[in-house]
Amino acid sequence: MSDLRMRDVVDRTGVGEATLRAWEARYGFPEPRRLASGHRRYDERDVEAVRQAVRLRDGGVPVKEAIERARRGAEEPPGSIFAALMTKLPLPQIPRTPIRPLSTNGLVPRKSTAALKSSA
Repeated sequence: MSDLRMRDVVDRTGVGEATLRAWEARYGFPEPRRLASGHRRYDERDVEAVRQAVRLRDGGVPVKEAIERARRGAEEPPGSIFAALMTKLPLPQIPRTPIRPLSTNGLVPRKSTAALKSSA
């Protein structure tokens, strides 16, 4: 499908209309085709480029650089297998159990300070 409206791109990418308009005004990205009425029309390549820019941005790349990379269509490979997996499968948030001090539970008798002084 190559005749996508802005609403279709928003639904497919999760990027808001205001953000798409801002990116187009600031960076010339994406570059939709315009109808005689002035309405924007996108194609699947635009959708994939926006998705790639969002992945890069979410990975910590500044927006301008993420858009430049997405425009080139060449995402640089991550530095490690773990980094590659994190872009595809982020770790779930695991609730942490508070750390408690170890207890002897009475298994090892403690020496009193008085006993320590008398044995010296």
